[in-house]
Amino acid sequence: DLDTTGSFDERLAAIIDHRVRMYDRISPVARGSLVAATRSKTVAREVETRRAVLRKQAIDQFEHELIGLPDRKVAERVIDLALSLDGIDYLLSSAGCSRPELRASIARTIRDALSAVD
Repeated sequence: DLDTTGSFDERLAAIIDHRVRMYDRISPVARGSLVAATRSKTVAREVETRRAVLRKQAIDQFEHELIGLPDRKVAERVIDLALSLDGIDYLLSSAGCSRPELRASIARTIRDALSAVD
C-alpha cells in the first residue's frame, strides 16, 4: 500500500510513512531474524531477500530523481540505508530520535542524496 504517485514531496512522505509503519509492526521479528541469521543460512537468505525487496522499492520510488545523477549508485545506497529497518531502529533506539526527528532525518538524508553533485 505504498503510494508511488504524486510529487517528490508526496512520494517521500509516503515511503517514510510506509517504512515507519512497517518498523512498528515487525521490528521485534526483524531484530530476532538478524540474530538468527548468524546461525541459519535459511534465515540469512530471507533477511537478504527482505532487504533486496525494500531496496528495490526505495529506488523505484525515486527513479525519476535518480536518472542522470553523476553518482547514482552512491545515492541509491544512501537512500537504501536511510529507509532501512536497521537504520530506523538505530535512530529510534540508539540515537534517541523522536518520531518527528526520525522522519526529518530520513527526509533530509534522501533530499541530500538526490541533490548531491559529484
